[in-house]
Amino acid sequence: CKDNTATIYRQTDGSWELQDTIHHSDYVNSANFSPDGRYVVTASDDKTVKIYGRKADGSWEPKACIVHKYGVLSAAFSPDSRHVVTASNDKTAKIIGQQADGAECG
Repeated sequence: CKDNTATIYRQTDGSWELQDTIHHSDYVNSANFSPDGRYVVTASDDKTVKIYGRKADGSWEPKACIVHKYGVLSAAFSPDSRHVVTASNDKTAKIIGQQADGAECG
């Protein structure tokens, strides 16, 4: 959104309710859920990609922040939800992986 946020809603009893908001310091260019629904990734003009994970109570918590030299156009998960690929205005793409134990590796 142009208000520097990505907002997560969930459906309960047929209506949509606000679940959480991810804040950036500049425009958010993309936001995507992982295929397994356990993570969400956002890409922003503030040069960052933020990965949030769903907690047991359904709320979302920060898991990782990936930084580029310039604004980030997009970020998406691999089909198995274990990698994120980013594309930035700095003419780079980054592939970030996660080990089976949840530790970042890359």
